[in-house]
Amino acid sequence: MAKITGSVGNVGLFQESYNTHVAKGEGLIGTDFLLEIEGYEDNSTLIQAFQLPPLMREMIESFGPMGVRFLQAGNYNNAAEIPITFKEVINGDIYTMVRDWVVNKRYLRCRLRTTSESKNGQNAQSHGFIMHDCWLNLDGVDLSVEDRAALVKPAGTLHANYIEPIAS
Repeated sequence: MAKITGSVGNVGLFQESYNTHVAKGEGLIGTDFLLEIEGYEDNSTLIQAFQLPPLMREMIESFGPMGVRFLQAGNYNNAAEIPITFKEVINGDIYTMVRDWVVNKRYLRCRLRTTSESKNGQNAQSHGFIMHDCWLNLDGVDLSVEDRAALVKPAGTLHANYIEPIAS
């Protein structure tokens, strides 16, 4: 019968890995964010889901002899389409804001920051972004007599035209 040879336990390696991981600090939690919309800062608490904007460059593709392929980093992509979800309240605060934003063709500034409890609500600058000249599309929202305990959560896409990382 075959045997496993050369097998040795090394629990100390796990302790070292744990200590290295914990030394990096507390993990950022996805609920610790605030998105402020210019002119509608009071509605920040009604934003239920958002994304850190993508950071990327356009891909430039070239080919050489024998079909070899090279991908080059091109221009910085300064614009993005970001999913956004709101929670509506009985007073209609979100639909009031959205109607004004969409119907009147407003381009607003949005400021995203993280809000860690351990940092007393202050953000890590590397997670801060100012998104300039944003406009919004809102998807249809389902209403249903069978979903009695479900909140009305309008969702759509925020179109940001220039994303400025807040410098550290």
